Amino acid sequence: MEFGDKIKKYFDKGVEVSKNAFDKGVEASKSALNKASNVVQDFSDKSVVRIERRQFETKRDEQFAELGKRVAAKIINEQEQAVRADDSEIVGIIEEIKRCEGEIAKREEALGTKQES
Repeated sequence: MEFGDKIKKYFDKGVEVSKNAFDKGVEASKSALNKASNVVQDFSDKSVVRIERRQFETKRDEQFAELGKRVAAKIINEQEQAVRADDSEIVGIIEEIKRCEGEIAKREEALGTKQES
C-alpha cells in the first residue's frame, strides 16, 4: 500500500468518525431540546392554571365582601335580627362563592396542590 493510500484511508476513517460524532451530537441536541421544550410547556401550562386560580380566589373574595355588605346593610339599615341563606339578595352571592370554590379546587387538583382558604 502506498503512502498516499494510507493517508486517504486515515482521512476517510477520520471523516467517518467525525460524521458519527456529529450525528450523535445532533441526536443529543434534539433530545435535550425536546426535554427543555416539555419542561417549558409544563411550566407555562401551570402558570396559566395558577393565574386562573388566583382570578377565582379574587372573585370569591369580592363575593365574600359583597355578602358582608349586604348582611351588614340588612342588620344595620333595615334593623333585621337575622339574615337567612335563602334570602333573595343573598342566594346569588352564595352560589357564586360556591362556584368559585369549585373552580379553585379544580385548579388546585390540576396543580397537585391544596391551599387553605
